[in-house]
Amino acid sequence: MQSKSVVERTRLERPLVRWRGRGVVAYIVAAIVTSSVLALRLTLAEPIGDSLLLLLFIPAVLVVALIGGRNAILFAAGLSLFAAVSHQQITSADGPSVMELVAFGSAVLLIVALGELLEAARSAIDRTENVVRARNAHLRTLFRMPQWSALPMAQSCSSMPQPCGSSDTRRRRSLARTCAY
Repeated sequence: MQSKSVVERTRLERPLVRWRGRGVVAYIVAAIVTSSVLALRLTLAEPIGDSLLLLLFIPAVLVVALIGGRNAILFAAGLSLFAAVSHQQITSADGPSVMELVAFGSAVLLIVALGELLEAARSAIDRTENVVRARNAHLRTLFRMPQWSALPMAQSCSSMPQPCGSSDTRRRRSLARTCAY
């Protein structure tokens, strides 16, 4: 049985991040999360009060940032504004103040920037994983020699069979480094 690589063990199965870049899913999640926040807001209107309506939508925009890109985040922000205006009309409450709009707008801009950073980091991780897998496969092909696989682990490196020929110089150097440890 083959064990998982370091990259696969540290990945921790992040399903939301794996959905990133799949277009329609991000917009569906944006609609669901925004409508869920609005439903919670309507049911908990009495304990929460009517202030800071837009700031309750920031976690919804953050969830969308995990899944979608810049456009999905802006879509969720637009839905949040629409939900705030519709909440204002339904409950006859005061609309969002200018300070709340400025705070929400700056938070959305920061979330968009962080979403782009998340996308860049994810693509860098994918590139690094591909390089590690390629190097791992290359090393497996180099050291897959039948006479070495039968040797017990307790034997010293000096008793290991040495490859012959000038084309095996790389293998010899690698073996010397391995035996030095």
